[in-house]
Amino acid sequence: MNRMRLLRSRYAGLILFALFFLTVGFVLRVALLVQASSEADTHPVALASAFAFGLFYDGLVCLWFLLPLTLLVLGTNRFVGRRVGRMLCLSLFGLGVFVVLFNSVVEWCFWREFTGSRFNLVAVDYLSLFMLREVLTNIWQSYPVVPVVLGVLVLSALIVLPSARTVLRSCQVPLPRARRLWSAAGYLAGLGLALPFVFSVTLTNTSENWINRNLAKNGSLSLISSLCHRNVIYDQDLYVTRDPAGVMARLRTLLKTANSRYVSDNPNDIRRKIDNGPNVVKHNVILVVVESLSAEYLGVFGDQRHLTPNLDELAGQSALFTRFYACGTRTIRGLEAINLSLPPTPGRALGKRPNAYRLFSAEHVFRDMGYRTLFFYGGRGTFDKVDEFLCHGGFELIDQQKFDPDEIHFSNAWGVCDGDTFRRVIREADATDKSGRKFFAMIMTQSNHSPYTYPQEIDIPSGTGAVGGVKYTDFAIGRFLREAREKPWFDDTIFVIVADHCARTHAKSDSSPVKFHIPAIIYAPKIIPPQRIDAICSQIDLIPTLLGLMNVSYETKFFGRDVLREPADRAFIGTELDVGMILGHHKVVVSPGRIARAFNLEPDGSETPIPCDPDELERAISYYQGAGLLLKEHLYDAK
Repeated sequence: MNRMRLLRSRYAGLILFALFFLTVGFVLRVALLVQASSEADTHPVALASAFAFGLFYDGLVCLWFLLPLTLLVLGTNRFVGRRVGRMLCLSLFGLGVFVVLFNSVVEWCFWREFTGSRFNLVAVDYLSLFMLREVLTNIWQSYPVVPVVLGVLVLSALIVLPSARTVLRSCQVPLPRARRLWSAAGYLAGLGLALPFVFSVTLTNTSENWINRNLAKNGSLSLISSLCHRNVIYDQDLYVTRDPAGVMARLRTLLKTANSRYVSDNPNDIRRKIDNGPNVVKHNVILVVVESLSAEYLGVFGDQRHLTPNLDELAGQSALFTRFYACGTRTIRGLEAINLSLPPTPGRALGKRPNAYRLFSAEHVFRDMGYRTLFFYGGRGTFDKVDEFLCHGGFELIDQQKFDPDEIHFSNAWGVCDGDTFRRVIREADATDKSGRKFFAMIMTQSNHSPYTYPQEIDIPSGTGAVGGVKYTDFAIGRFLREAREKPWFDDTIFVIVADHCARTHAKSDSSPVKFHIPAIIYAPKIIPPQRIDAICSQIDLIPTLLGLMNVSYETKFFGRDVLREPADRAFIGTELDVGMILGHHKVVVSPGRIARAFNLEPDGSETPIPCDPDELERAISYYQGAGLLLKEHLYDAK
């Protein structure tokens, strides 16, 4: 009886939309759970918790979705009851239905693309103008956009048409002025209740399980929260911290190596002189950063699909790092870790923050040694603000816009194929060598990225998935090295193959080591003998290790170390707001809310919570809080 009375009231349209919104949220959550059920915690209590929190957050977001329609419904009886008012109410109702359905489709696609993630900093970046062109083109090439939009329109019509009579009739129900005012006050109070959750960085920290934690979120609220906290820094307001003086003293101890000395006694100065001996031999360096290349793709790490025959052969002729980890899960994070040799900061990547090009970097070191420094990217340098971060800092950018038309044999949404990029690298290396200069070239590949299209030069059809992208990139690297071996500069060049981050690897924990394990290969037959390096290390250690191979002595602020001289036995990993370290068979994670957790890494890949080892926790805090202090005080700038 009460339900029927409400559906005959002025609020009928609002009630119908709220029921529709919450139902769609529930159905979407079930669909997301089914898609990632193998990684979720399916215990009834865990699932009930995720769905209960999800319903609560959906309700808060629903209040904001209802804002336009609520303002209209609570308007004057005369206006709402007129034909224009009634049609406007129905239009807003229909538009809201379409937006909710379309948003659910987008969330489903995002969840599949980014392995169990609701909207996060990736989505924030994808909405940015400097990435919009590539993102929209990629969506158009990767998904049946027109059929999806038409399907959502049809489904919206099937939902709106049966409700139209109720919505239109409700507009003609008079509502006393006093009741309208009380309703408005109650509604505004509800909106105010939602605001603290928007600004909370501990949003839905309800489970250790990554999938359950994301199931509990509302995508729109998660997107807004990520937008609000994209520029956070590691400090006492959010994270476990210690006295700054003690942190910097401990950090200086951690960064000290046998072949280094500090240039001053200033406790906040981490500048060190690295002494690698008198026999300096400067070599060319070609550093290939491969898009989304998880270690699990390589045969040398156990894969049986023969996707990487060239890299597998190369691994046997090179220094192969078997326990090497990416510092983050984004391309810009990989480029940042390699070039800056800094642990990952919480929130937005440093490369996207103001004045990132001023930070101390590998490019500065090589340029000061007289090298020509180049950054090759088959796409547009504006993507992910790579041009501002790397190339305003000194790298010479050679991107898609610098290619002549006859140099491009294949391109897609992200730019020219890897084969075309490597051919341009050969051309620039030839020219630089003839000029008598050494070169440091960083290459960012892009063919192993959706829509995974490439020249049909391998036995996997173009556009069929990531395995084809991996095999084509491996093919392009193999051909590149065969061509390089014929060049006069080959014997004097160190080749490095490393990934920017893993593919979207499934794991129950967002900071699971399997989501960060990547290959790293240093190939230089006349310079370094084949070997396996089993010590734990990460992307920040690459540049110090390369400089050590050349016996270069230099002044540094790098957090990384030369792992061939002095093993690091630690790796830095970071997600959106959590930061951590892999230390032997342990993992330490520090999260917003001043939370610190530790885990034992089991041989089968699972993780068991354990009490934090005091020394391991202090190490993690010293590295991350110390990096935050240096960045805040501009003490990590190049000058």
